[in-house]
Amino acid sequence: EGFFVAMVAPNEETTSSEIVRKDVAFVFDVSGSMSGPKIDQARQALKGCLNLMNPGDGVYLVAFNDGLNPWSNDREMLDESVRASASSFADGLKAGGGTNIRNAVLLALDELKDSERPTAIVFLTDGLGENPVDVTLKDIEAANPGRRTRIFAFGVGEDVNQSFLERLGRENRGGFTGIHGGVAIDQAVAEFYSSISKPVLTDLEIDFG
Repeated sequence: EGFFVAMVAPNEETTSSEIVRKDVAFVFDVSGSMSGPKIDQARQALKGCLNLMNPGDGVYLVAFNDGLNPWSNDREMLDESVRASASSFADGLKAGGGTNIRNAVLLALDELKDSERPTAIVFLTDGLGENPVDVTLKDIEAANPGRRTRIFAFGVGEDVNQSFLERLGRENRGGFTGIHGGVAIDQAVAEFYSSISKPVLTDLEIDFG
């Protein structure tokens, strides 16, 4: 009593016109703790996501350390030129400075708040920030009413604040993926992005009367 299971399997022969377009903000950590292999791994993950996105999806990208460095002032609708521009921006990023996670995620949430499409943040970081974790999570919750925007955290490197990143993903209807020396980045990105790349049903509700 009191339990049920529902299994929903969309048709695998989905056409492009049936796929719901979405808006995705990438938040890319370029602080000093990301120097060396970490930033290279994060860059590969970012470019892997860009390559898997559908034409017409909205893209926003902001790099951050103790300051904010947005790739553009607004979301851009993905086509080959936008994909190339965002990838080129990522290639030029260097690691250095502090880590203001709070402001970077809040900027991305603000950019997505007026979207009428499904929204998500892909957060590429080691999670080693300057702001207190509880304060950061509380501020993000306030800026993401109803957990409307899903947040997917990629923890890059061996020394990551995994507990914080797992909470960030779990409390915002997203998830956490660890990327380190023993994980194939292209496989990790492909497995993650396959779960959000082609939505055909969104914001489902069940009415029990």
